[in-house]
Amino acid sequence: MGYRRVVEDPAPEERQPRSTGWHERGTDEFSRVLAFSDGLFAIAMTLLVVGISLPVLRVAGDEAEMVRALNDLGPQILSFVISFAVIGRYWYAHHSFFAMLRAVDSG
Repeated sequence: MGYRRVVEDPAPEERQPRSTGWHERGTDEFSRVLAFSDGLFAIAMTLLVVGISLPVLRVAGDEAEMVRALNDLGPQILSFVISFAVIGRYWYAHHSFFAMLRAVDSG
């Protein structure tokens, strides 16, 4: 004859909340993960503009020199626009992905 071990269920006030590691949509933790990732994208997009240097004009108010200086910045501005568009597309895809999530886990 085998012995059976009986474990009593603790009283409700003695029960510890069980942490599953999952954070459902609508919880503060889920919102924090989304806000953190949005912040990373924002920082990356902001840092793109750091690579564009301001033109230095020898004569203030000379429109022709300003046009030449801005024309010299063309490759940097084009690089910024393309990089901004690529990161923006990834950010949009990231938000589309998060729209389908029901929960995130902490592990």
